[in-house]
Amino acid sequence: MSVSAAPLLSLSPYADLPATLPPGARVLALDTSTDRLSVALGCPDQPEGWLLHEGVGGAQASATLIPLIRSLLAQAGWQLAELDAIAFGCGPGSFTGLRTACAVVQGLAFAARPDGIPVLPVNTLLAVAEQARWQREQRGEACPERLVAALDARMDELYVAELALAGSPAQLRLVSGPWLSAPEALQLADGWPEAGALAVEAGKRRHEGAGADRQQRTGSGGGRIGDMGRRAAPEPARDAGLRDQRRHRTGNEEGRQQAQQHM
Repeated sequence: MSVSAAPLLSLSPYADLPATLPPGARVLALDTSTDRLSVALGCPDQPEGWLLHEGVGGAQASATLIPLIRSLLAQAGWQLAELDAIAFGCGPGSFTGLRTACAVVQGLAFAARPDGIPVLPVNTLLAVAEQARWQREQRGEACPERLVAALDARMDELYVAELALAGSPAQLRLVSGPWLSAPEALQLADGWPEAGALAVEAGKRRHEGAGADRQQRTGSGGGRIGDMGRRAAPEPARDAGLRDQRRHRTGNEEGRQQAQQHM
């Protein structure tokens, strides 16, 4: 299972207040929380023009992420300093991948210009649920009012969150979680769809349902940053890892140095 960066252009987990991003805002989005690397670039209100690259992540992400970002910026004809925000998958997910994302995002945000670039942390399970929602819409199916998103957490566990449609216009919001769960302990009420790949290699188990695998279409998720997002300063670029939320600090400093060397 991998997470496309495209929905990150349209989501923020801190959706209490609307973002102040102007029409035509230029946003970089990236996700390294799984074994796949995904980078997207575009204007949230112009999804047909998004650029998207997906490839091998994991340990390679730290070496390839910045060159990929530079490549997409060059394709768009944009400069890093011209970005209005950087969105990133803040977890839960792979510790190594999340540390890479936090490090690079914070490094780029500080290196780009003196006042920094605002960052938009996006819960990975929220992005997975948004992918599922988009896929159902493409099939002509209505999104249920409540759903459960789950990702392989390895070590015979799942990352799980409950989400619901709320507000007007309706947007997906986290209701509870994320939390760690054994696969056999995850029980859903009748009719509740599952979003995400519920595969755990250690136990050779897989939960089948209305899963949302990686959506490669660059427009998936729509352009909803102006409706949902809330910007944060570059400093809080941190992951939402559930097993260890403290080890990101070293990675943030590494990313700042790496970005200053390459951009």
